[in-house]
Amino acid sequence: MAHQIISRIANFDKSIKKFKNKYKNIAQDLKILYQLLENNPFSGDEMFENCYKLRLKNSSTNKGKGGGFRVVYYVVTKDNRIYLIDIYSKSDQENIEKSHLLKLLKDENINQ
Repeated sequence: MAHQIISRIANFDKSIKKFKNKYKNIAQDLKILYQLLENNPFSGDEMFENCYKLRLKNSSTNKGKGGGFRVVYYVVTKDNRIYLIDIYSKSDQENIEKSHLLKLLKDENINQ
């Protein structure tokens, strides 16, 4: 498999900034995320075409993957690019709406 280019959109960075004070180990968790996506960009559950949700353990808590982070990302195979769209804590937010994700993709000019 070709090398994957991983890009973070502004919304993802905003969420990370919000979590940095609450979850001290988030930088290490993101390194694990990058390794997972580099090895298999399709390892998450498909939400809609080319958009996936991945469960990621939050190492700052003792809840495992079930109470960890959810990372939403979009894969553009022709460019070998992965766009990190959003990250949220399952303990803070239940689910994310497809319409919200589509708007984020549109705002960033990422073709769906």
